[in-house]
Parts: sequence; structure tokens; C-alpha cells
Amino acid sequence: SAAPGSSTCTKCPAGSVSKEGSGSCILCPPGTMIAGNKCTPCKAGEYQLKAGETECIPCDAERGEFQPKTGSSYCKTTKPGYQLNGGSTTVEEVKCEKDFFSTGGARVCTRCQISQGEYTDFEGSSYCSQQGDVPPNCPVP
Repeated sequence: SAAPGSSTCTKCPAGSVSKEGSGSCILCPPGTMIAGNKCTPCKAGEYQLKAGETECIPCDAERGEFQPKTGSSYCKTTKPGYQLNGGSTTVEEVKCEKDFFSTGGARVCTRCQISQGEYTDFEGSSYCSQQGDVPPNCPVP
């Protein structure tokens, strides 16, 4: 048995860490991972939803996921009319160029079928218009 005034260290359970001399263990919070005996924030482009995990999960570029901030518990998903910036999961999304569109969750925007008369009027479109379309509630000439 230990002499009075001395202490023995016990290993923290899996998924938790302790500060030296604290005598208690804590779970690393969501948005972090355990590295050694420290909670380390997830890098940009990664996330961790759960507490006490040993790795962060990469955002999925094919699903239009991104996260520019460190220490996040989630990935963002590109909005309609937007795509990943150069396919990167670590920077903010960008608008689709003119004559391209996305319905959201896009790594890259889709080109309108120009040869079939499809187009967009502006950047950041969520659909292509068709030449000759009559806007709703307009008289047909």
C-alpha cells in the first residue's frame, strides 16, 4: 500500500485523458480526437461527432462536404447553386459559374446542355432554363 501523502497514478479509460496531477479523467469533446494524453482539435476538412474518439473523420468531397474551421463536430454541405472550391474540403464553397448549376451537395457544378438550348442567367444557379421557355403567368405571344 502507498505511504500517507503519496499517490498512485491510474490509467484513464479508453477515450479519456487527464491533466497531470488532476486525479480525474475527462472525455475529449466532439470536434476533437485523442492524441497521446491530449484532446487535439480536428483539422479543417475533418470532423468528429462523438466524444472520446481517437480519430477525426474526413469530409466527403463527392457529397459536397467541407469544413473550413478546425475543431468541428460536423461538415457543411454545399448549397444549391454552389460547389466545392477546387474540390477542396477545407475552404468555403463557391458559386457555380454561368451556364452551370447544382442542386446542392455537389463537388462540382453540372454544365447546362447548351447545344439543347439550356442556359442560366446568372452565377449560382440551381437549375438550367430552356430557351423558348415562357415564364409563368405571362401571355403567350
